[in-house]
Amino acid sequence: MSCRRSLRETAEDTRSHSHKKGEYSLNMMQMKFKDFTWKNNPVELVMGLARNIKEIVIPYVGTKTDDMGEIKRKVSGRGYFTGEVCMEEFNRLQKTFQEGGAGSLHLPGQMPFAAVMQELKFIGVQGENIVEYSFLFKETEGARAAEKSGVYTARNGESLWDYSFMSGVDIETMRESNTHIRNINYLNEGDEVIVP
Repeated sequence: MSCRRSLRETAEDTRSHSHKKGEYSLNMMQMKFKDFTWKNNPVELVMGLARNIKEIVIPYVGTKTDDMGEIKRKVSGRGYFTGEVCMEEFNRLQKTFQEGGAGSLHLPGQMPFAAVMQELKFIGVQGENIVEYSFLFKETEGARAAEKSGVYTARNGESLWDYSFMSGVDIETMRESNTHIRNINYLNEGDEVIVP
């Protein structure tokens, strides 16, 4: 019995690995940035949260620590594009990077937020029909394109999260108003979305 495995088999196993209770599977929702949707989510995704803490020295008294608020999130990750179209997929992601500007970043288990893709690396071709890549996103203030209440017609690949983000209506309220939608992570062309 051989212990050697291809990088593709390892990547596929990592993506399909079942997780313990309380852990998020990267397959629970497709990752998306602007118009680029990952067919298979990255195998590694790290979201860094931090606070801006200032320590002030007060002569003859000591120090005072002030919490200046949250620092914008950074999201890094790495993954693989596989199959005969692996380079085409990377080139599409590279085009999105080169366009620049902020866009809506959708991560598994998180509310979408405005971000810019700060870095994209082509790590190399590790075998036939496989491309490894890594990326870094940074959260921005990003203006929300405020959707007014009403009924909207979804485009293929949008999610209820998109409408929640755009309107500022929390996802639970959106779900309650759209009980006819079975999968909040993926809408079909023509689905009606109610923004309360």
